[in-house]
Amino acid sequence: LFAPPPLMMLLLLTAFGFILTAADCLTYVYPPEVFPTDLRATGVSLMVSSSRFVATLSTMAFPAAIAEYGLSASLAAIAVLLFAGAMICGFWAPETQGKNLSA
Repeated sequence: LFAPPPLMMLLLLTAFGFILTAADCLTYVYPPEVFPTDLRATGVSLMVSSSRFVATLSTMAFPAAIAEYGLSASLAAIAVLLFAGAMICGFWAPETQGKNLSA
């Protein structure tokens, strides 16, 4: 939409890096708090393997989507999917503060 100056681009990419790192770390931190003790290892391994599988698929599908629909449409679709995922997690993810996680 606009061409930011180099310093602003560096700051935006740095912020993106911090946000991406925080989001990736949630894959390993949040599931142990959600699953009861007897399902914890299975739940965490399912979450991690699912995230790696989707990462593999998206790495293969993104160039094909760019070739078929263009960069703007592909990035817009990704933004919509990420926003939908954030909304789903925000509404359906349980709050575990103060709850007994041992089953």
